[in-house]
Amino acid sequence: MIAIYILSALSIILGTLSGYFNLRKNPTRRIFFKGLASLLFLAVALIALYIKGSSLYSVLVLGALILGTIGDLYLCLNENIAIKEKATNLFLIGGACFFGGHILFSVVYLVSVPFSLYLIPCVFVIPALLGVAVLVGRKKITLGKYLPFAFAYGFILNLMLVVTINAFIHNYNNAFGILSLVAGILFVISDGSLFFKEFSHLKGNPVLIYVVLVTYYIAQCLFACSILAY
Repeated sequence: MIAIYILSALSIILGTLSGYFNLRKNPTRRIFFKGLASLLFLAVALIALYIKGSSLYSVLVLGALILGTIGDLYLCLNENIAIKEKATNLFLIGGACFFGGHILFSVVYLVSVPFSLYLIPCVFVIPALLGVAVLVGRKKITLGKYLPFAFAYGFILNLMLVVTINAFIHNYNNAFGILSLVAGILFVISDGSLFFKEFSHLKGNPVLIYVVLVTYYIAQCLFACSILAY
């Protein structure tokens, strides 16, 4: 357990440090620390899996964490290292990996916890908010050709949030429910901040850069720890 706490803390610290090198325009160190931070939350998941034992939940969560790691590195390549002509493709690959990771998170919670049907309308909240933001902030939000992907991504992100809320409703009195809910909320905050950092007049905002990183790495560590609590 001590190893899990230490590795989780290091993952969050190193992930946040990558934001410093992002602002310093040092892509090599940025991607190094990002990659190392991601390997650490994967290590947390593997330790938790070893302690708890293999299950469908643990395997799917590990798969989602791996997809998030790959997607994150592709997004780094897109921003700082790739030649301009290939940047769009790398961004889409990175986004697709995160999309797949959210699908896995959604599937694992849907098969692990009985779903409350009254939560179905909540799945459309984020796409609706995105639609309002695009209409109201036409001059400040520029999605362009990414608009269809943004709505699809918003839907699956919303689904992941709803299934973690559902997990909390059914497990509000134990660590699994709490870890799941907090991780789901933090992931939405991270992706929402990333949206404004990349596609609005706040592009490159230093505060958003750190918000994206801190919430993302905490969320991933919590999902990894949830294996132990499941």
